[in-house]
Amino acid sequence: MKNSVPSVARQTGRVFPQARRWLVGGLGLLAAASFARAQRMVVTDASASPVVVESAAVASEVTGRYAVTTFDLVFHNPNNRPLEGTFEFPLLDGQNVIRFALDIGGHLRDAVPVEKEKGRVAFEEIARRGVDPGLLEKTAGNNYRARIFPLPAQGRRHIVIAYQEELVRDAGGVANHRIPLNFADKLARLDLAVAVRTGSTEPAAVSSTLPFALPKWDAERTLRLRKEATAAQGVIELTLPPVAGPAVLPEKRDGREYFSAEVTLPDFPEAARPAPKVVGLLWDASSSGRGRDHAKEFAFLDAWFRLVPDVEVRLVCVRDAAEIAADFGVRGGDWTALRQVLEKVVYDGASSLDGVKRDRAVDEWLLFSDGLFNYGATEPRSQIAALKAPVHAVLASAAADVAGLKALSAGQGGVLANLTTAEPAAAAQAVRALPLQVWAVARDPQAV
Repeated sequence: MKNSVPSVARQTGRVFPQARRWLVGGLGLLAAASFARAQRMVVTDASASPVVVESAAVASEVTGRYAVTTFDLVFHNPNNRPLEGTFEFPLLDGQNVIRFALDIGGHLRDAVPVEKEKGRVAFEEIARRGVDPGLLEKTAGNNYRARIFPLPAQGRRHIVIAYQEELVRDAGGVANHRIPLNFADKLARLDLAVAVRTGSTEPAAVSSTLPFALPKWDAERTLRLRKEATAAQGVIELTLPPVAGPAVLPEKRDGREYFSAEVTLPDFPEAARPAPKVVGLLWDASSSGRGRDHAKEFAFLDAWFRLVPDVEVRLVCVRDAAEIAADFGVRGGDWTALRQVLEKVVYDGASSLDGVKRDRAVDEWLLFSDGLFNYGATEPRSQIAALKAPVHAVLASAAADVAGLKALSAGQGGVLANLTTAEPAAAAQAVRALPLQVWAVARDPQAV
């Protein structure tokens, strides 16, 4: 298996930023819980006519193995009274918001990342002044929403949201990039721009399920389109050809120089993690746990105990608070006693990691959860960090905070075992392997 290290940096060596939480003036980003499927504005007044996207400018730029897609949307309120609405914008796993802007006083204002608690304080202070805080929330399933008020009578509101994602290449070096357009009503105007710069000598192949034809690539590997009074429901799919050898793509923008570099590394032998003497199981027994695929979780444990057949297990069930730990001994891979207890778990209550404490005897932890922590006085990341040991998250639910679980694991030197996309045995093997890590990146200022 080939390993590649992407690097997208300025001359200062900064990696392109990933989105977290946002606030500027009255704009912010927090975390909550919900799920949706199309970019839309939901109004609180059920008797009102829908507030629809009047015009949209969609731009997607692929540089190396990263893609940045921007939706510039104008919403129109056709009603004769002002309304309050909720802007909903769903994303896929691995897509991260890097820009959010809302028109305030006739001018677009961009958000900046802030910690969640600071965002909440600012939200409350601004809301008390009767001003729309323009708070963008990240919800469960990697969806985003923002309360928008006012939507002026017979007026418009302007929203810009952009997200970044890494495009993963398959064994043949091919990557796919999809741009979904899901506008329920006809647009007065649609502007579309797609640019691809990967270092390949071949252009990307384009397919589309949109109700109109797309133009061909121009000399700069860009396609541009403007349509008026058009439907826009469908998906644009780009198939990016393999890149032969290392690819370095420099670019100057706004007087500064950027580059993207992709270098293929040689194969490295896989190293196994040291076998733990004691493993901790954090078992999310909250009400949402009923929706997890326990058959897959048990299959994962079957495979894990085949790899670590002799180990002490410390089981901690968590709901609104952590329960008292129960100990089990596994010998020869036989975990029957533990399985019988897990099969009888009653799933109820809220989900929190409050009360989870460091146990010096535990060498590593397995967290079985959907990541939808909706209760508690402390941040899940703080609670997990306090364990001072590797934590591997095991996911077996379609409704989940995938990005949050991935961050929890990575922050503690663990990995995410996503059983919705990987076979349990392969996931267990990945958890037992030490991942390849980049320790340092050196550059020559004269070479770039």
